[in-house]
Amino acid sequence: MSNPALVYWDLRGICEPARMILEYGGMEYEDRRLKIAEAKSWFAEKFCLGMDFPNLPYLIDGDIKLTESWAIYRYLGKKLNLFPSSDENQRQADMLQGVINDIKSAFARSMYNVDLYDKIDEIRKNQTAKIDMMEKYFTDRKFLLGDDLSFLDFALYETFDHHRLFFTDIFDKSPGIQRFMDEFESMKPISEYLKSDRYKKFPIYGPMATWGGKSENDRKQVANL
Repeated sequence: MSNPALVYWDLRGICEPARMILEYGGMEYEDRRLKIAEAKSWFAEKFCLGMDFPNLPYLIDGDIKLTESWAIYRYLGKKLNLFPSSDENQRQADMLQGVINDIKSAFARSMYNVDLYDKIDEIRKNQTAKIDMMEKYFTDRKFLLGDDLSFLDFALYETFDHHRLFFTDIFDKSPGIQRFMDEFESMKPISEYLKSDRYKKFPIYGPMATWGGKSENDRKQVANL
């Protein structure tokens, strides 16, 4: 059987948690990254792949073809023993998925706003309110579901990393989140991946983003941030 193929644009976006899950699980996989210049060829082939809802990212694992990022995270989580086993934790996971998606989506939308730097204080205030709730949640937890790592942690780590790359001090008053980030990065498969040439810190978003769409940190220096 061939290795799983994970296909997305050549950026982190919503695919990076899936890449990290595969890296953590030690699975060999094809990490196919499409250049923006290849967009026409992607749109030409997308409806010829035999998928119910063709989109990026997509995962092909043998006979299984999946699109939608959270469906891919969940599938890989089950495959690699990173899925909650109890009914209680599964219910908690369903709730946490929504919370993470809210934090991630609000931040990502802001990064595409042409008025990003005019609204930076408002963005910080809104995201800090969400972060404060997560900090409280981490008071007595190592990972999102307690001591056991799950697919959810990969998604949360990724969105929080976006935050701290833009707002470098946003977690200064969040020791629980800092502990979570450090714990996650210290796991050997993740540590090795982050140091490898397979990992690309930038771009995070598409080239039309006001921030995060280039191959380096293009954050504008604004006074009094």
